[in-house]
Amino acid sequence: MKMSPSTFYYSSSASESADEALRIEIESVIRLLPDSGYRAVTAKLREKMQINTKRVLRVMRKYDLLCRKTRKFSVKTTQSGHKLCKFPNMLKDVKVERPAQILVGDVTAFDIQGKDHYLALLMDLFTRENVGMAISDKNDTALVLACLDDAAAHPSGIRGAIHHTDSDVRYCSAEYVARATALGLTMSMTVGNVYENAHAESLNKTFKRQ
Repeated sequence: MKMSPSTFYYSSSASESADEALRIEIESVIRLLPDSGYRAVTAKLREKMQINTKRVLRVMRKYDLLCRKTRKFSVKTTQSGHKLCKFPNMLKDVKVERPAQILVGDVTAFDIQGKDHYLALLMDLFTRENVGMAISDKNDTALVLACLDDAAAHPSGIRGAIHHTDSDVRYCSAEYVARATALGLTMSMTVGNVYENAHAESLNKTFKRQ
Protein backbone atom coordinates (compact mmCIF):
# COMPACT_ATOMS: atom_id res chain seq x y z
CA MET A 1 0.00 0.00 0.00
CA LYS A 2 3.12 2.23 0.10
CA MET A 3 2.17 3.34 3.60
CA SER A 4 4.40 3.51 6.65
CA PRO A 5 3.35 1.61 9.79
CA SER A 6 3.03 4.88 11.72
CA THR A 7 0.54 6.20 9.17
CA PHE A 8 -1.47 2.97 9.22
CA TYR A 9 -1.82 2.97 13.00
CA TYR A 10 -2.41 6.73 13.32
CA SER A 11 -5.39 7.65 15.49
CA SER A 12 -6.80 11.15 15.47
CA SER A 13 -6.42 12.79 18.88
CA ALA A 14 -9.32 15.08 17.96
CA SER A 15 -11.58 12.05 17.52
CA GLU A 16 -10.47 10.59 20.85
CA SER A 17 -11.10 13.92 22.56
CA ALA A 18 -14.61 14.11 21.08
CA ASP A 19 -15.39 10.56 22.26
CA GLU A 20 -14.12 11.41 25.73
CA ALA A 21 -16.31 14.52 25.89
CA LEU A 22 -19.33 12.50 24.79
CA ARG A 23 -18.52 9.82 27.38
CA ILE A 24 -18.77 12.43 30.13
CA GLU A 25 -22.17 13.58 28.81
CA ILE A 26 -23.42 9.98 28.58
CA GLU A 27 -22.33 9.20 32.13
CA SER A 28 -24.21 12.25 33.41
CA VAL A 29 -27.38 10.93 31.70
CA ILE A 30 -26.88 7.44 33.12
CA ARG A 31 -26.54 8.89 36.64
CA LEU A 32 -29.86 10.64 36.08
CA LEU A 33 -31.53 7.67 34.37
CA PRO A 34 -29.92 4.45 35.66
CA ASP A 35 -30.08 1.31 33.49
CA SER A 36 -30.96 3.32 30.37
CA GLY A 37 -30.24 1.87 26.94
CA TYR A 38 -28.55 3.79 24.15
CA ARG A 39 -31.87 4.94 22.65
CA ALA A 40 -33.02 6.53 25.92
CA VAL A 41 -29.57 8.11 26.39
CA THR A 42 -29.66 9.52 22.85
CA ALA A 43 -33.12 11.01 23.40
CA LYS A 44 -31.90 12.75 26.57
CA LEU A 45 -28.72 14.04 24.88
CA ARG A 46 -30.77 15.49 22.02
CA GLU A 47 -32.30 17.95 24.48
CA LYS A 48 -29.05 19.93 24.26
CA MET A 49 -27.10 18.66 21.24
CA GLN A 50 -27.40 17.08 17.80
CA ILE A 51 -26.38 13.44 18.04
CA ASN A 52 -27.30 10.17 16.34
CA THR A 53 -27.95 6.81 17.97
CA LYS A 54 -25.11 5.05 16.11
CA ARG A 55 -22.47 7.32 17.62
CA VAL A 56 -23.95 7.04 21.11
CA LEU A 57 -24.03 3.24 20.81
CA ARG A 58 -20.42 3.16 19.57
CA VAL A 59 -19.15 5.32 22.44
CA MET A 60 -21.17 3.41 25.05
CA ARG A 61 -19.66 0.17 23.75
CA LYS A 62 -16.19 1.67 23.68
CA TYR A 63 -16.32 2.74 27.33
CA ASP A 64 -18.40 -0.25 28.54
CA LEU A 65 -21.42 1.90 29.44
CA LEU A 66 -24.12 -0.38 28.02
CA CYS A 67 -26.35 -1.70 30.77
CA ARG A 68 -26.37 -5.46 31.29
CA LYS A 69 -29.74 -6.45 32.71
CA THR A 70 -30.44 -9.57 34.71
CA ARG A 71 -33.55 -11.64 34.22
CA LYS A 72 -36.25 -10.94 36.80
CA PHE A 73 -39.60 -12.52 37.54
CA SER A 74 -42.68 -10.47 38.32
CA VAL A 75 -46.35 -10.70 39.21
CA LYS A 76 -48.32 -12.53 36.52
CA THR A 77 -50.49 -9.97 34.72
CA THR A 78 -51.72 -12.00 31.73
CA GLN A 79 -54.81 -14.20 31.82
CA SER A 80 -54.98 -15.85 28.42
CA GLY A 81 -56.79 -19.04 29.45
CA HIS A 82 -60.26 -17.88 28.42
CA LYS A 83 -62.80 -18.64 25.68
CA LEU A 84 -63.14 -15.13 24.28
CA CYS A 85 -62.15 -14.45 20.67
CA LYS A 86 -58.38 -14.19 20.15
CA PHE A 87 -57.07 -12.36 17.11
CA PRO A 88 -54.24 -13.62 14.86
CA ASN A 89 -50.78 -12.07 14.88
CA MET A 90 -50.78 -9.42 12.13
CA LEU A 91 -47.14 -8.37 12.60
CA LYS A 92 -45.50 -11.35 10.94
CA ASP A 93 -43.54 -10.16 7.89
CA VAL A 94 -44.75 -6.55 8.39
CA LYS A 95 -42.05 -3.89 7.94
CA VAL A 96 -42.29 -0.94 10.31
CA GLU A 97 -42.05 2.13 8.09
CA ARG A 98 -43.91 5.05 9.69
CA PRO A 99 -45.41 6.44 12.91
CA ALA A 100 -48.92 5.34 13.92
CA GLN A 101 -48.53 2.14 11.87
CA ILE A 102 -48.18 -0.30 14.77
CA LEU A 103 -49.03 0.10 18.46
CA VAL A 104 -47.77 -2.52 20.91
CA GLY A 105 -49.27 -2.78 24.37
CA ASP A 106 -48.98 -4.62 27.63
CA VAL A 107 -49.72 -4.37 31.36
CA THR A 108 -47.08 -4.67 34.04
CA ALA A 109 -47.26 -4.77 37.84
CA PHE A 110 -45.15 -2.78 40.27
CA ASP A 111 -45.12 -2.16 44.00
CA ILE A 112 -46.08 1.11 45.74
CA GLN A 113 -45.64 1.00 49.52
CA GLY A 114 -46.26 -2.75 49.63
CA LYS A 115 -49.33 -2.74 47.36
CA ASP A 116 -49.53 -3.96 43.77
CA HIS A 117 -50.33 -1.37 41.14
CA TYR A 118 -50.65 -1.85 37.40
CA LEU A 119 -49.35 0.15 34.45
CA ALA A 120 -50.89 -0.20 30.99
CA LEU A 121 -48.93 1.13 28.03
CA LEU A 122 -49.34 1.53 24.28
CA MET A 123 -46.12 2.29 22.39
CA ASP A 124 -45.67 3.42 18.79
CA LEU A 125 -43.31 0.77 17.41
CA PHE A 126 -41.75 3.17 14.88
CA THR A 127 -40.99 6.13 17.17
CA ARG A 128 -40.76 4.10 20.42
CA GLU A 129 -42.94 6.79 22.02
CA ASN A 130 -45.52 5.91 24.66
CA VAL A 131 -48.70 7.26 23.11
CA GLY A 132 -51.02 5.78 25.76
CA MET A 133 -50.62 5.23 29.49
CA ALA A 134 -52.82 4.44 32.50
CA ILE A 135 -52.16 3.40 36.11
CA SER A 136 -54.51 1.70 38.56
CA ASP A 137 -54.52 -0.50 41.64
CA LYS A 138 -56.80 -2.87 39.71
CA ASN A 139 -55.76 -4.93 36.68
CA ASP A 140 -59.10 -4.77 34.89
CA THR A 141 -60.70 -3.77 31.61
CA ALA A 142 -61.13 -0.19 32.84
CA LEU A 143 -57.32 0.10 33.07
CA VAL A 144 -56.61 -0.91 29.45
CA LEU A 145 -59.57 1.17 28.23
CA ALA A 146 -58.13 4.25 29.98
CA CYS A 147 -54.79 3.57 28.27
CA LEU A 148 -56.53 3.22 24.90
CA ASP A 149 -58.44 6.48 25.40
CA ASP A 150 -55.18 8.23 26.31
CA ALA A 151 -53.65 6.97 23.05
CA ALA A 152 -56.71 8.10 21.08
CA ALA A 153 -56.10 11.65 22.32
CA HIS A 154 -52.46 11.66 21.18
CA PRO A 155 -51.68 14.42 18.64
CA SER A 156 -50.22 11.97 16.11
CA GLY A 157 -53.49 10.03 15.93
CA ILE A 158 -53.84 6.25 15.95
CA ARG A 159 -56.57 5.54 13.40
CA GLY A 160 -55.57 2.81 10.96
CA ALA A 161 -52.85 1.38 13.20
CA ILE A 162 -52.34 -2.30 14.02
CA HIS A 163 -53.02 -2.78 17.74
CA HIS A 164 -50.75 -5.60 18.95
CA THR A 165 -50.90 -7.12 22.46
CA ASP A 166 -50.94 -10.46 24.18
CA SER A 167 -54.22 -12.39 24.31
CA ASP A 168 -55.09 -11.31 27.84
CA VAL A 169 -58.78 -11.48 28.75
CA ARG A 170 -58.96 -7.70 29.14
CA TYR A 171 -57.77 -7.03 25.58
CA CYS A 172 -60.19 -9.69 24.30
CA SER A 173 -63.21 -8.32 26.17
CA ALA A 174 -66.15 -7.22 24.04
CA GLU A 175 -65.96 -3.69 25.48
CA TYR A 176 -62.28 -3.26 24.62
CA VAL A 177 -62.55 -4.77 21.13
CA ALA A 178 -65.55 -2.57 20.34
CA ARG A 179 -63.71 0.57 21.48
CA ALA A 180 -60.55 -0.31 19.52
CA THR A 181 -62.57 -1.12 16.39
CA ALA A 182 -64.46 2.18 16.69
CA LEU A 183 -61.09 3.96 16.74
CA GLY A 184 -60.17 2.31 13.45
CA LEU A 185 -57.60 -0.10 14.87
CA THR A 186 -56.82 -3.58 13.55
CA MET A 187 -56.54 -6.09 16.39
CA SER A 188 -53.46 -8.33 16.51
CA MET A 189 -52.37 -10.68 19.30
CA THR A 190 -49.79 -13.17 20.42
CA VAL A 191 -51.27 -16.57 21.15
CA GLY A 192 -49.04 -18.91 23.14
CA ASN A 193 -45.72 -17.17 22.34
CA VAL A 194 -44.79 -14.17 24.53
CA TYR A 195 -41.79 -13.39 22.29
CA GLU A 196 -44.22 -12.20 19.61
CA ASN A 197 -44.83 -9.17 21.87
CA ALA A 198 -41.18 -8.71 22.84
CA HIS A 199 -41.10 -4.93 22.29
CA ALA A 200 -43.83 -4.28 24.86
CA GLU A 201 -42.28 -6.75 27.31
CA SER A 202 -38.92 -4.98 26.98
CA LEU A 203 -40.55 -1.59 27.56
CA ASN A 204 -42.17 -2.86 30.76
CA LYS A 205 -38.82 -4.09 32.08
CA THR A 206 -37.30 -0.66 31.38
CA PHE A 207 -40.03 1.04 33.42
CA LYS A 208 -39.56 -1.35 36.32
CA ARG A 209 -35.85 -0.64 36.52
CA GLN A 210 -36.20 3.18 36.68
